[in-house]
Amino acid sequence: MHPRLFFWMLILKPKWLAWWLAGKESEGLTYDNSPPEGPILAEAETLGYKPFGISDKNLPSKTRNVQAHKYHAALVFSEGFWISRKGLGRIGLKHPSETKTLNGFYVLEARLKRKVRRIHSGVLLYNRWSRNNYYHWMTETLPRIRVWSVRPEAANYPLLIPSSFPDFCLESIKAMAPHLPVFTFSGELELLLVQRLFFISEPWADIPSKNLLRKTIAGLYSNVEFNSKPDFKLVFALRKVGLSRSILNISEVRDALSAIPVYYVDFDSLSFREQLLLIRGARGLVGFHGANLTNLMFLPEGGHVVEISFPFLQASPWNRFCYQHLAQACGLDYTLFLNANTTEESMDGPVWLDGPKLASVLASRLQNA
Repeated sequence: MHPRLFFWMLILKPKWLAWWLAGKESEGLTYDNSPPEGPILAEAETLGYKPFGISDKNLPSKTRNVQAHKYHAALVFSEGFWISRKGLGRIGLKHPSETKTLNGFYVLEARLKRKVRRIHSGVLLYNRWSRNNYYHWMTETLPRIRVWSVRPEAANYPLLIPSSFPDFCLESIKAMAPHLPVFTFSGELELLLVQRLFFISEPWADIPSKNLLRKTIAGLYSNVEFNSKPDFKLVFALRKVGLSRSILNISEVRDALSAIPVYYVDFDSLSFREQLLLIRGARGLVGFHGANLTNLMFLPEGGHVVEISFPFLQASPWNRFCYQHLAQACGLDYTLFLNANTTEESMDGPVWLDGPKLASVLASRLQNA
């Protein structure tokens, strides 16, 4: 290739450059234009809650059909996206705006650092967010695994999971669908050239419907043994000291809550199964805005959720109402507690918490239980 042409490809179309350097294994990739394998869900389902604070006014009240799309010879990245002869595919991305960060330079870097491994078939369900975030995995990927797992052909096609994924990914798959085959690969060292790739679509704009969430949770419960009866404690999800949203005055908070039966826990120190068992027997869950609150999914219906957050997260451009919507979809009583102070409008630092006010809120919630 002429050096000048190479230079202009780099400046104007880095995606083309990445594809040109992808090597022989990228030649002849095609998109299957035949009708999708789905729909997998027979019909759309109502969300089961009234969305609040969503900037998208066109948010549908119903989820669309989940579909299985089939692609031939797709190059799969551990980041949850693939490339074809048309360039960068977006099937693994949740938000279109994020494609700006996944440009040709990123693809090129990954391609030059990783070898291509050829496999016959596989199923891609995760996306850029859910590959390492507990909330996104549980609300975006796991429900789709539940939907896919009941199809008769599911046992023939392995789920593609990078070995670098957190333990809860494989643990939750094994808990809900132990019959599904899993193919693990080194995402840092390998790209997968999948001759027959299935991508299970994510049709919901916020979270799945209440019905699909309950089916997902029921699937987990059906394969997990419960050896003890629930002891109905109030669980306080703590974050390790030094991490974002850790509580600076935790001793004062504990003193303020001394009259309330609270069980303090760091979920990062528990396995997925241990988290499931703990929350299943609780009356309520308290914690800062963050992935820990995802475990509210496992509270018995009618349980209580108290989300500790900051006022700026409730305003544009943040609009962080995801746990409120999740609680509503699961049939839980939800309370937003905003008496937490931080030095700046950021979720990255430690916080000071008003213990007496929190104790008043929790006492009121438990009294109404």
